[in-house]
Formats: sequence, C-alpha cells, structure tokens
Amino acid sequence: VALFALALLAASGAEGAHGLLRPPDPNPSRRVPTPIVMWHGMGDNCCDPVSMGHLKGIMEASTPGLFVKNVMTGPNPWLDTVQGFFGDVNHQVKETCERLLNEPRLANGVFAVG
Repeated sequence: VALFALALLAASGAEGAHGLLRPPDPNPSRRVPTPIVMWHGMGDNCCDPVSMGHLKGIMEASTPGLFVKNVMTGPNPWLDTVQGFFGDVNHQVKETCERLLNEPRLANGVFAVG
C-alpha cells in the first residue's frame, strides 16, 4: 500500500514542501517533479532489479523529469546489503546526509521514503 501511495504521489507531480510555501507555477510545462530519496531496509540493496531498482525505474518512467535517488551505504550493491545488517547506522546516516547535500538535483527539497 505504501509503495502504491508513493507511486501515485510521484505521478501527481506534487511540488513537495516548497509547494506549500509558494503558489504553484502558473505554467505547468516548467514544473519539475520533487525528487524522491529512497533508503532500503535490511536484506535489500539500493539497486536490486526486483525491488528498489525496479521501483525506481517504474517511478521515473511514469513521471517525466522525476529524479529518484536510491541510497547505497556500501561501495557496491552486495556490501550495501551487508551494511544493512552489520553497519554502524550512525555512520551510514552521516555519510548519506553528506552525499545527499552534495547532490544538486536535491537542492530544492525531496520526498524521503525509507
């Protein structure tokens, strides 16, 4: 249910928190969908083609211009899965926040799922 709701939200072209602070752009063709950051749970990884990778692809394909960032906590998908079980979550949050702050496509706000 949550994933379905997320997909509907992405498809709606919602403008996120910034849409609450300023009126919507009167020219819908200039709107850029609010990016989505997804962080997987234990036992999954950022890029699995039957879970997180698949969901990212569906969301981006269904909403033109949408950027979806799947968080990877290890140097590759396999270690990303291992980090979900054995990694220091405080360290993961710190590093992930630093990476997200340096991503220019996320500068105007995001929807976060995880």
